[in-house]
Amino acid sequence: MKQHLIFALTPLIMSFSLSAQNTFPASGNVGIGTTAPQQRLHVEGSNNQAIFVNTSALGPTSGSGQISYVKALPTASGQRLGYFQVGSRGGAQYNYNAAGMVGYAGEAWSSTSRPTYLTFETTPIGSTTRAERLRIKSNGYIGIGTTSPTQKLHVVGKGMFTSGLTVTNGTISVQSDTGNGVYAKSTGYGVYGLSQNEEDDLAGVYGKGYYGVHGNSGWIGVYATGGTYGLVAGGLFTGVSGSTAGGYGVEGYSDNSIGVYGYTGSSSSFAGYFDGDVYVSGTFGPSDAKLKKGIGQISGALSIIGKLQPKSYEYRQDGNYALMNLPKGKRYGLIAQDVEEALPTLVKAAIFNTARTPHPTKAKRDKSTTDQPAEEITFKTVNYTELIPLLIAAVQEQQTQIKDQKETIARQQDENKELLRRLERVEAAINSLPVGAGSGIEESKAKLGAATPNPAGHLTTISYSLPEGSRKAYIIVTDMKGSTIRQINLSGKGSRQVQLNTAALAAGTYTYSLFVDGSKVNTKQLLVAR
Repeated sequence: MKQHLIFALTPLIMSFSLSAQNTFPASGNVGIGTTAPQQRLHVEGSNNQAIFVNTSALGPTSGSGQISYVKALPTASGQRLGYFQVGSRGGAQYNYNAAGMVGYAGEAWSSTSRPTYLTFETTPIGSTTRAERLRIKSNGYIGIGTTSPTQKLHVVGKGMFTSGLTVTNGTISVQSDTGNGVYAKSTGYGVYGLSQNEEDDLAGVYGKGYYGVHGNSGWIGVYATGGTYGLVAGGLFTGVSGSTAGGYGVEGYSDNSIGVYGYTGSSSSFAGYFDGDVYVSGTFGPSDAKLKKGIGQISGALSIIGKLQPKSYEYRQDGNYALMNLPKGKRYGLIAQDVEEALPTLVKAAIFNTARTPHPTKAKRDKSTTDQPAEEITFKTVNYTELIPLLIAAVQEQQTQIKDQKETIARQQDENKELLRRLERVEAAINSLPVGAGSGIEESKAKLGAATPNPAGHLTTISYSLPEGSRKAYIIVTDMKGSTIRQINLSGKGSRQVQLNTAALAAGTYTYSLFVDGSKVNTKQLLVAR
């Protein structure tokens, strides 16, 4: 059977310094090793004395020794049931403020409910008063640094694990109001997360906060790999933030899928926002016919492009516009408002919130900046990529026009050649006629020469010869309708030349005739070409 030593909430003193006999004075106190017991049981001795409870009973439970502290009912909530203390006299006769374990009533006891909790206390350096270090509540929750644990193990303050921490079929939850929620440092992976669940909404590492995941490294700020998602993070402003001094802030890689995937469900936001120049070794977009509907030809592209007005400009760098980190220096492009008038679908409204300005070199934003009222800068953006098909269509339209013009020019050149051949035949026929018949002017003395060049461009020279004794001579230029275009008065005798300015004449066929003293001497044709 069990053997018990039962002390009904009677103080127990154990001190090991004197040597005396067992004493049972009239006060009712029992002394072991002392003749003046101060409590119901007062034990004193030397050389590491102890209380030893032994039983010879057999069985899994009946053979265990037991020391009990029992308090009489009723018991109120928070009332101390008993305590075990160890310490040293420290100069006083009895000084127990050293270390101990105390039992308390969890709430008022009844015949059917007697909840309890235990506390463990130690005395810090520089003090003589014990302080609670650990509490085990009636529900089994253990609190370190807190008197109200809400989990199986609730720690308030820093902790250290030198040989690792393993949690099976559970969750590690870390909350910090001032520092890092989880800080990991290792020669391998600082934080390694693995999810073996095949559901598409689970990830090896999931982060959520102002920065969902922030990485800072001399080489790779954030590195993640996974069968479905290497890294999933959600933040109040930034889901994943990575910064590095000389490597990659954020790197994404996949053997057979997508290295980095960005998504937005809002028409006013962007799946990717890059604050600075972007280098891309290759870009592809969805263009398969099976992905499209309502496919049609582009018409009037040349007219549409003609409405666009390319400009040179510089981006603003003043005030909150500086937070947008817009490119500096002279730039070339289009004004979104101008594009919107001709191509409204190529213009998209955007919003820049100054409170959400990324700080890639800082792991944590200064909270004083986020407490200020945020300014939202609304602006318009242009999809320059969508201009490429319009430019292609415009060039094709222009090439069609150029082809038509070339064909027209070639046809006109053939017609001009035919007109020139006809002119030569007419000149030959005219030259075969008697010159100056009935005019009294002898052919040998009055002549009209050819125009050089013929066809003429902007200027041609006409040769002629006037006889001695002639009084008045002139050349008249007429069009094919017989209308006089120009009259050139001549002077001098013998062989002469006169220049005819044809720059103002339309392309076509004209005639020029020599008149001497009122009589026509000869007529020739002149072709003007452009």
